[in-house]
Amino acid sequence: MSYNIYFVYKMKDKFLAADIFDGRLERFGLKERQQECVKEWSARRRLVSDGEDELAVEVELDGSIEYVAYGWWSRSGQGYHPDVLEKLVKALNTEAEAVYCSGEDDLQLLFYCDEHGIDSGLAYDQDDPLRHEKWIEWKRSGRYAEAEAAATAHAK
Repeated sequence: MSYNIYFVYKMKDKFLAADIFDGRLERFGLKERQQECVKEWSARRRLVSDGEDELAVEVELDGSIEYVAYGWWSRSGQGYHPDVLEKLVKALNTEAEAVYCSGEDDLQLLFYCDEHGIDSGLAYDQDDPLRHEKWIEWKRSGRYAEAEAAATAHAK
């Protein structure tokens, strides 16, 4: 069995995007990797790479960075922590805390609800600085289970 997982980390400190993407991280083996395809929803998402792995850095409207994320394609089900995250944390002299991970099922549920007019209980807004905290609350509050039940009933 294989699946995709999307991990989100919150940096202990906020940083300005200019401090990350001005070249000073190159001495730590990190540089910006240009995205091949920039979509509307990812316009403020920039990639930091160590040449092997990459980490998405989410630039907020005010130019700050507090969250980083990466996607992982799993075939074995074992955990994975990319070196690029460790290098970025070391280069910025901070810490990163895992705040949540979402899988294909989570995203498919939200897409299904959106396409069929079902209230999922989560209004995800890319410009909302609390979007990650709202995701966590949505998962913990039981609204996820409610959306899943509504989508299942609709599909029948």
